[in-house]
Amino acid sequence: NRSRRSLSVNGCGDEGIVALARALQSNTTLVSLDIEDNAICDVGATALAQGLTHNVALEKLDLHNNGIGPAGAKALGRALAANASLKTLMLTFNQVADDGAYHLAESLKSNSALETLSLASNDIGPDGADWLSFALETNNTLRTLLLSDNSVGSLGAASLADALSLNSSLETLYLSFNEIGTLGTKRLANGLKRNSALRDLGLGVNSMGDSGAKEMATLLRSSTTLESLDVTYNDIGSEGYAALETAMQRNTTLLKLRTSGKRRAFRELITRNRDQLHERLMACLRTIGREGGSVLWGRVKLAVVGPTGSGKSSTVRSLLGELGDAAYSPTSAAFTRTIDCTTWSEVGPITERDILHSAQVAAARRVWEHRAESSASTPSPATSKRKSMASALRRSLSGALRRPSPRLDQKLPIIADDNLVGVEPSELVDYRHKSRPCESLAVWDMSGDPETFLALQDSLFDQEEGMVLLCVALQDLLEEDEEGEEGRVERVKAQLVSWRDTLMACARDRPVIVAATHADTVAGVEGLDRANELLASLLLGLRLVPDPVSKRVFYPVDNLRGSANRAAALRSALKRQARALPIAAVPIQLAWLRVLYSLVSVESSEVHIQLVTSIAARYGVQHGHVHEMLAALHARGVVLRCEDTVILDPNRLFAQLSPRESFRAALEAHLDALVEGPPDL
Repeated sequence: NRSRRSLSVNGCGDEGIVALARALQSNTTLVSLDIEDNAICDVGATALAQGLTHNVALEKLDLHNNGIGPAGAKALGRALAANASLKTLMLTFNQVADDGAYHLAESLKSNSALETLSLASNDIGPDGADWLSFALETNNTLRTLLLSDNSVGSLGAASLADALSLNSSLETLYLSFNEIGTLGTKRLANGLKRNSALRDLGLGVNSMGDSGAKEMATLLRSSTTLESLDVTYNDIGSEGYAALETAMQRNTTLLKLRTSGKRRAFRELITRNRDQLHERLMACLRTIGREGGSVLWGRVKLAVVGPTGSGKSSTVRSLLGELGDAAYSPTSAAFTRTIDCTTWSEVGPITERDILHSAQVAAARRVWEHRAESSASTPSPATSKRKSMASALRRSLSGALRRPSPRLDQKLPIIADDNLVGVEPSELVDYRHKSRPCESLAVWDMSGDPETFLALQDSLFDQEEGMVLLCVALQDLLEEDEEGEEGRVERVKAQLVSWRDTLMACARDRPVIVAATHADTVAGVEGLDRANELLASLLLGLRLVPDPVSKRVFYPVDNLRGSANRAAALRSALKRQARALPIAAVPIQLAWLRVLYSLVSVESSEVHIQLVTSIAARYGVQHGHVHEMLAALHARGVVLRCEDTVILDPNRLFAQLSPRESFRAALEAHLDALVEGPPDL
């Protein structure tokens, strides 16, 4: 359902671009659009910018070689300030110049989605570099900035150097063909000494000479983050190359070095660095696999609430790319499911792949933070012999996770050695980028009755660490009362006020995202604005998350029709807010995930705390940390803790209780029974 289109060298013309831009405003499936070499100029760029302002799905836009000048860049800058989906914007070979760079830089101060920006070959000078530098001081999402073949000079390089000393997100910067010279190179080297984010730096064809090469050598001697450096065609002589070679003898992190001389010597040093890195990564991964450690899991709890008939379950299906069910079937208590925030598909509570992925991310982070085990250094022949003996022992224990252990207190590896077979060390280099807080949502689709929600909240749910998705049916809120249904609209308003009061009581500080269902029934912008005023008034006091594009307090969703990507804006809002929650960045122990994986394999909806403690002991979790482990899993909505009982399958429990007349009474009676007579081991 995610599509890509290339219209490069297609002669679109002004009319074609205007039509395309109009379609972009409502399109929810196109994620990549290539319009390079179409001479759309400022008129076309302005039209596209209008489409981008309202678009919620496009992630990549290529406008390479289109004659776009400052006016077009200004329009695109305004669009970027409002757009929350575009990740890559390619403006190579245009005529943006300093004025256009200013407007794009201004948008970067507020934009939180763009990750790659190419302004190569755009007649940008020192002033333009200045504006971009100011933006880089505060922007924390842009990862790649391409400025090759401009005229930023030494002054522009100095501004960028000052920004790099403050920036913590930019990872790639290309400045080849920019007349930086020796002075600009020196300023960049000094700025990068205070930078811990940049990985890839391109400085080819900048006349740095031997003096500039010596400055870069000074940087390489102390750098622990730079991985790729291009200094080709820079008039570097024997003194400069000698300084670089001496620096490389000490540097252990550079994995790619492009020069115009002494390539063989540098190739050998780079190969040494790569081999050592791979050894450290694999050794660290194996250590984590045996012993565990802190990892970022990124599971966040989401409560889906709202009046009965507001489309809660249909909205969850929209997040999954499924059409809503026109046959209305209300949720009687609650229904839980787990949604992957990358693929927006339903997944299990935890898989072996989740555990291995968490370990890989942790290993890559440890190595780059220079906290790898000392045993991960290059092995001597003696240590190689010891390692071969250890490998034989590990092979004899391979598959231990799959075989029943004769003793419950016997400690098992977190990840069996045979699970690591096939892991390519070179792939681990990229895993430090793959840990984004909030990778999945534990979704709790709640009953439309606030009393049922409060019963769950008081006994089990605990909304302190999650966020809320509040569903509202717009047609019920805005339509006039029909004959025989007098007072219906007022009842809907009263229900919303009741939900507001409920959330104020138990989730006052949680972010609340409002999904406005049946938005297609609302007539035009005036209707949406009227709905916005009503909801802002009725929900006053809640921590509402506004739509960054429309500035309204709700996200419109049509659950019964449209594309599988129709909830793109709502998805982005959920993911953005989930990443901002403190709990998303709180690490947990890898061994806890292993315990959880073992627990969900148990054929029971409820287990006694003693069984949890026994399983935890097998993976090295001490008895005193079991309560902390369960609290962390509970806060993420994965399991529920009730006295000495751990509930693994809430859906089965709710199915048993929901037909009762009073859900609260039935739930309390069931929990009391668990306390008096917990499940057998």
